[in-house]
Order: sequence, then C-alpha cells, then structure tokens
Amino acid sequence: IEDDALRMEIAAAGFRLGYVQVGISGQSLGNTAAGIKAFRTADSLLDDLWRRHPGDRKIGALRFAVLYNLTLVVPDPAEGAMLARRGAAEADIWRQRDPAGAPYQAAALLHQAAGRTLRNAGDLDGSLEEYSTATELFTRLVDLAVDRPIKQMVAAEVHKEQAWLVLSRTLALKSAVLRDMARFAEADDFHRRGADAYLKGLGSLPSDLDWNTNRALDDGRLNDALRDAKLQFSKMDASKDADIANLSARRDLAQARRRLGIILFRKGEKAAGLEELKAA
Repeated sequence: IEDDALRMEIAAAGFRLGYVQVGISGQSLGNTAAGIKAFRTADSLLDDLWRRHPGDRKIGALRFAVLYNLTLVVPDPAEGAMLARRGAAEADIWRQRDPAGAPYQAAALLHQAAGRTLRNAGDLDGSLEEYSTATELFTRLVDLAVDRPIKQMVAAEVHKEQAWLVLSRTLALKSAVLRDMARFAEADDFHRRGADAYLKGLGSLPSDLDWNTNRALDDGRLNDALRDAKLQFSKMDASKDADIANLSARRDLAQARRRLGIILFRKGEKAAGLEELKAA
C-alpha cells in the first residue's frame, strides 16, 4: 500500500475489529484468536508508519493503543509483559520528546499493562515497579488532560475524567500487588488513594452520549447503554442524507449501529443484535 493515509485507515479498522472481537472492555465478543490476529495486523502497519513518521500524535496514539490491548489479550503473560515493556520504553521516549497528553497516556497505560502481565507471570517486584511508574505518569496526565477532547476512537487528547479513572484503577491494581506481598498497611493506603481518584473522576463526568454509552456498557448497565446508544443513533440517522458523502460521518453511523448490536447481543436479544451488526 503506497498511500499512508490508507494504511492508517486500514490499521484503524484492524484496531476496531480487534476491539470488537477481544478488546479489554465489556464491549468485546470474546473471539480471542480473531482479535489477536486483527491487533497484530494493525500493529505491523502502524510500526511501519511510526518508523517513517516518528512523533506523529495520531499514529502514536493508535499504535500504542493497539499494543496496549494486544499485551493484555495474548494467552502467555510472559509474552504480554515483553510486549508491554517494549512498548513502554518506546512510549517513554515519545513523551520525553513531546510531553503532551497522548504520549503520557500511552506510556502510562503500557507501564500499567506491564504491571498487570508481570503480576500474572508471578513477578511481584517487577509488577510493583511498573505500577509505581504508571502511577507517576497518570498523576501527571491529570494535569495534561482536557475537559472536551476531540471525538475519536483513539484521540490525540485525553479527557480529564478518563485520566482520573485510569489513575484510580492503577492505584487499585498496585494495592492488590502489595496485598499479594503481605504489605497490608501500604495496600490499604493505595486503596484509599484509588477511591479518592475515582470520586474525582466522577466529578468531571461529561454529558455527551457517546462517552456515557461506553461508560454504561463498561459498567454493565445495559439498559442505560441501550437507551443512550439508540438516542445517539437516531440523531445520526436523521442527518445521514446531508452527510452521505462524508466518510467520517458514515463511519460514525456504522460504529453507532455496531454499538447497538453489541448491546442488544449482550442483553440476550441476539437476532436484533445480529441485524444491527450486519447493517453496520
């Protein structure tokens, strides 16, 4: 493929496919083999793009998002840890050269992924070290995050609520490792800090339907997710004729139908869910 913009579109499609099949959120269909294949294909394309366009925020944000998801779904935690550490080292170089939200989030997430996979592999000391690094980076990310980022599946900006919530999760994961190590007082301290970060994140919740739908879906609130997804789709569908030549608008509409299908499928309404997925 000669056109880099087309390469980027194909890589993004691979990421979306992998995320639907085996992504780490509650939105995936659980097809591990197909998801890993899609992530690896996207990673290969993005690795080439990154070598030729180092520092490009859109390429970097997507590349490291693919790698983060891949590290957490490969069956062997040792392989996941290797991929996460490799990605974290590259993302650290990126954030040092470009100290903005997207590079910091990429580095923090991959250090967090390294902590998770190392714990699964039995390396508690290595896991704790990675979580400590991730905590420092996520704390810095809170200051770099914005209230209204540009809407993209993998954005070059980070929402402040998201920054607080991933910090909260990292503190909770670090607490769990300390508890594994029988360091209970420290574990309780990090658990409390994680709860405080979570509450701060809830205090900056956005009002847009896309974000609220994803949050409800990840939390298992399927009825709320379905309500917001239907409302979002109806708004997009009403304006589709005016935007029919706009590829981004058509893609957003397709993603809205895909989200509807996944929610319906998880609610047990498989026939309706499959119809929406076919339409998407």
